[in-house]
Amino acid sequence: MTNQYGEFIIISPVEIGGYGEVYAALRKGDNKAYILKTIRNIKKDKKDNIDDLINIVIKSIQNEIDILEKLNEEPKNECVPTLYYYNKYNINKEINNNKAKPFYVIDYYSKDNLFVYLYHLSKCFYNGFSEKHAKIIFKKILNGIQFCHNKKICHFDIKPGNIVFDKNFEPVIIDFSVSEQFEDSNSEKIYKQKMCTDNYKSPELWMEISQKISGIKCDIFSLGAVLFNLVTAQFGFRFKKNDYLYKEIINGKSNNYSNYWEMLSTKYKIDINALSDNFKKLYIEMIAFKPEDRPTIDKILNSDWMKEINNLSQKEYEALEKEVKIELNKIYNEIRDEENEINKVEELNFLGYETRSDRNNGKGIFTNKKLKPKKIPKERLNINHFVKIKGKLEETTFMNYLVEKIREYKKESFIQADKESLKFDVIFEKEYIKEEEEEEKEICSCQIQIELFEYEDGYYFEFLRKGGDVQEYYEYFLEIKKIIKKLISN
Repeated sequence: MTNQYGEFIIISPVEIGGYGEVYAALRKGDNKAYILKTIRNIKKDKKDNIDDLINIVIKSIQNEIDILEKLNEEPKNECVPTLYYYNKYNINKEINNNKAKPFYVIDYYSKDNLFVYLYHLSKCFYNGFSEKHAKIIFKKILNGIQFCHNKKICHFDIKPGNIVFDKNFEPVIIDFSVSEQFEDSNSEKIYKQKMCTDNYKSPELWMEISQKISGIKCDIFSLGAVLFNLVTAQFGFRFKKNDYLYKEIINGKSNNYSNYWEMLSTKYKIDINALSDNFKKLYIEMIAFKPEDRPTIDKILNSDWMKEINNLSQKEYEALEKEVKIELNKIYNEIRDEENEINKVEELNFLGYETRSDRNNGKGIFTNKKLKPKKIPKERLNINHFVKIKGKLEETTFMNYLVEKIREYKKESFIQADKESLKFDVIFEKEYIKEEEEEEKEICSCQIQIELFEYEDGYYFEFLRKGGDVQEYYEYFLEIKKIIKKLISN
């Protein structure tokens, strides 16, 4: 990737995943930060039909640009990205010429995404936002999604990671890569299997799609899951189809979910008594098994739960809105302070989560001291996190110490080391109860690859999530980062 494209100057990579590469960039003259998304080079593989793959990528890119174009037509809404540049007409030629080109440019949102805030709250306070503050944030998210629906666009991947905050702590909805346009007023059509996030996926999207479904009602279900995240900083159900809480929802026998709240309390240890009755009622309505039983956004905005802020005067509403922004700013600064505590270790975040299935058996030891070239290869950017080390270290000794300390941290972890390079895989395992009656247990694992490289400006530990839940991966990453800090400090 060149360091400059037209009037945009590339600053740093932000996310690598699928067939897109996302970079932070500046535009000449205004020194304002932007997000620039490019097409990745598609390498030919004898196992794949490259022409079919190229056609899929082209259609996906053109669809996303079409949607962003439509969202940027007047009237506009601040809850969706402003599109500054796009190129969808020469994509086929560019891919076949094996060139990576940007296909759109939007604003850079500097205040993190909602997932980061909720993770911090869950870790520090075991709770989410107060219901009063959550109402302000959720109302703005609802208005943004309603704007999309009014433009006849269904998002299909609403989740905290796709809700970012701008410099004024206003929420913005991003990532329309799996979104769809519709013509029917009820947004009903036969949608192909959607590659949306499991934790927020409506029951009808788990089924074989052979009949028309409502994309709007799918978005309502996802919004319900986000609502639960906002107030509890926890999941209302796990992403697995065989999870006992999710089964309570997808069985569809009743929208009352008689056992749901009891299971939340006993299995997930969530204090359900701290949740208001109006919150519980609205949440259950939004995640109803039958799409037709889910409320419209207008009904959600005028629900009993929303009455508290709907009845405020303009002055009172603005004062509460200011409170929320102060809280968001406080959390943002606490997150920055945590990062600044690491004196010799700097973290660079690449939040393009990608699950990889490759897995080697057997054990090994670290024997190779020959590090990688002193330049970050382009293909190595497809990772989750960097941890940068300033200064020199004894590579093999340090990696062995790190393995030893991780084992002390989680005795049940399985670690396998690669003989050919300074890397290892660590697998953390947890037991979950699958069925309340039978007490049947299921083993869920999170697999992380950690590899050491030396580049021009120092040593880097690279973290790759190869399997497991994103939130669990992030928790383990933070713990391992602390271990690295301690080892460096000693």
